[in-house]
Amino acid sequence: MMIVSEEELSKYLGKRLDDLEGKVSFIILRKLRQYQEGMANLNLSVIDYLFIEHHKNNKSLNQLRKELNISIHTLSKIFDVYNLPMLDIKESTKRAISELWKNPAYRVYKIKQIKEFRGTKEAREKYSEFSKNLWLDPKMREKMVIGLRKSMKIKGQEPELREKRSKKQLELWSNPEYREKQTKLIIDSMGKVWQNPEFREKKSKQAKEWSSRLWQTEEYRSKMSEVGRRVLTNSWGDPNFRNKMLHKLLTQNYLSLHTVYGYRGDLGFPTWSTWEANLARILIYCGRLFESRKILELKVDEKYENIFQGKKIDVIIDFLVVDNRENIYLYEILVKSFKKQEGMAKLEMILEQYPNLDLRIINQSYYERLERWFKDKINSDSRFIGWETYKDNLKTNPEKYSKSK
Repeated sequence: MMIVSEEELSKYLGKRLDDLEGKVSFIILRKLRQYQEGMANLNLSVIDYLFIEHHKNNKSLNQLRKELNISIHTLSKIFDVYNLPMLDIKESTKRAISELWKNPAYRVYKIKQIKEFRGTKEAREKYSEFSKNLWLDPKMREKMVIGLRKSMKIKGQEPELREKRSKKQLELWSNPEYREKQTKLIIDSMGKVWQNPEFREKKSKQAKEWSSRLWQTEEYRSKMSEVGRRVLTNSWGDPNFRNKMLHKLLTQNYLSLHTVYGYRGDLGFPTWSTWEANLARILIYCGRLFESRKILELKVDEKYENIFQGKKIDVIIDFLVVDNRENIYLYEILVKSFKKQEGMAKLEMILEQYPNLDLRIINQSYYERLERWFKDKINSDSRFIGWETYKDNLKTNPEKYSKSK
């Protein structure tokens, strides 16, 4: 790589050493003349030699000044006297290293040296500190982000590279020790990050917007529905799986629900109970996309024709929810009516006819866990009026809970 083009080279050559008289010391001038006498066979003045070495052969000023046994300040002054362009130290060093790396022996030596050093604790701490300092600089951070995005956009399109990365990751994650270590690192890292309310709110908002955009497209909804249906249909074909699911539902803790129907101001829609209202607040807090009072149409199975009138019935489910990974869930608060034959028949038909929808039952113990985890968070979040309880709810305090936020 050259400082100037080959065509412009001639205008910088032909400099005479005598032009330096009176501009540098006698000792320096004598050194330069002695050096020129030693290169008489090149038919070049020492000034032209210095320029060509710096210009075409990428020698830094520091390397040249060592050859002449003069200071770098004096050498810079000589270049200035003749108006010769110079590389700055950073660019000169970069070009000098590039030249060195063209030597195979040097390259093998340096790679070995770097690998050995990177394995040390000192190296890890050094690189970590260097990386942190870089990311503290807003301009550098922006530059690095742009570079990474550009690199991933270009390289990510190469099928060979994608296949290579995929194969490497599969090999790594097949190792139990690696999998356990990485899982722990991810959990610890995310646990610390999610303690930050601003980060949690930001990610919650992003997830809701992202999920909403995806589910607005018919193509995406159809695709996810078909994938989920295919996977769960295969599972439902297994008698052991089907019996396990029904047994789990039959053995749930049933409850007498504290029904308080009405419009909640902070939610913007009516709910049928305090539990349903609190569950809606949790979904909003977590940034989930959901639909309340979802109506599912069921085809009545032959074995249940003596229970239901007609070939089709409608079942209202409390919530249909989409998580950040586009998984679809049905949340149903379990009440005593489901323990009856009619209720259990409905549950079995839902599981059979909507295998792409993961049914989650909210029983007493499940709700208590949710309350322990989310009650204080809901009460401290300015978006909500508060967590409804048996003594403090829409019925006992209508002015508080019906008021819009």
